[in-house]
Amino acid sequence: MTTMHRAAGHGKCDTNLWHRWRVLVALPAALALLTMAAVASPLAAQPGTLVVLVRTASEREPLVNAEIIDGTRGTRTFTRENGAARVRLPARGALELRIRQLGFAFSDRTIERASLRGDGSDTLLVELKRVALSLPTVAITEARDCPVLPREQTPLAFWALSQLREGAERYASFREAYPFRVRTERRTSKKQSTGRRLRPPRETRADERADSDRWGDRYRPGDVVRTGTWGGFSAQILFVETLGDPAFWAHHCITGVTSSGEPGRALVQLSFAPGPAVRWPDWRGRVTLDSASSVLQRVDFALTSDPRMGPARLEGFSTFREVSPLIVMPDSTAAAWWYERPTDGAAWGEADVVQLVRVLGVDYRRGTPPEQPRTPADSAGAPPRTPATAPAPARATVP
Repeated sequence: MTTMHRAAGHGKCDTNLWHRWRVLVALPAALALLTMAAVASPLAAQPGTLVVLVRTASEREPLVNAEIIDGTRGTRTFTRENGAARVRLPARGALELRIRQLGFAFSDRTIERASLRGDGSDTLLVELKRVALSLPTVAITEARDCPVLPREQTPLAFWALSQLREGAERYASFREAYPFRVRTERRTSKKQSTGRRLRPPRETRADERADSDRWGDRYRPGDVVRTGTWGGFSAQILFVETLGDPAFWAHHCITGVTSSGEPGRALVQLSFAPGPAVRWPDWRGRVTLDSASSVLQRVDFALTSDPRMGPARLEGFSTFREVSPLIVMPDSTAAAWWYERPTDGAAWGEADVVQLVRVLGVDYRRGTPPEQPRTPADSAGAPPRTPATAPAPARATVP
């Protein structure tokens, strides 16, 4: 969504609070059951296409927003509410597909064009198995000289990082399949003082819009904070795709991982910090995932400070919501920053600037994705949460 700017010479602060993520491919490919089935096509017949029907291996339920990647063409498509999607067949040769869903093991399949009728009635039935939290111990990040995690934490850390990477990549594919324009509201409160007198904070509000392909900035090592003239600065805030970007993990370490809550409903929290070799201001923080759905829920972040550039302290958090099953985007972000460190051991006190950004709505420009199912609260009379309406975030509190 944005970056954070302090306008030079005018004392004007504008904070861009959401930053893009990119990804690696995630998990081992051994656990999916994939069969060809002579079943009735769930979509209208289209010559030269194959219907891919994806469901869970245990419950035999349709998987909405399962991603189907055509390795030959490099195209990606998502299944609809019935778990089905169409894939175009090559004129000759083989069709190379990868079928995956967040929280499930992916499956690869090679299908020879000559083995299909090609009249639009061919159907591929794919059953995916859920991925357990415990995975083999492997190297987790590319950053060098990272502290060694306790052996018992490594499998869970690998699972969490794998789900973050896949979820971020799915967001990038979703953005291409369903391009959108996002409407946001930005509220800023800036502390004001005249000499020793404190005046009421100056509060401003602004409505903003951004297209999906321009919403957020890519992580650039060594360029998280930029300084301008007259003490101005800008800082890129973590966005959906950042925690899946190989460049990000080449410069960050996982410092710990915990799981809390009931089995099957636990929250997994993954902590990270800049690697020992990082000599510039960068992000440390904590990511919260839902272990049942593998969905990202929250990111807490803080900027490691450098007296030569940027604010003395900056921290905040972002919350996320599912705009379509297992597809998340930012819901709200709050951040606060202080321009100067306290002197003589004094407490930090009130932040110089506090800013809240929240999504007001999402307008899709080409097609509409499957909607998030109604919740029990919706059934009790609350308005349904649809991709076009975002709930008001809780009141932001920053330490």
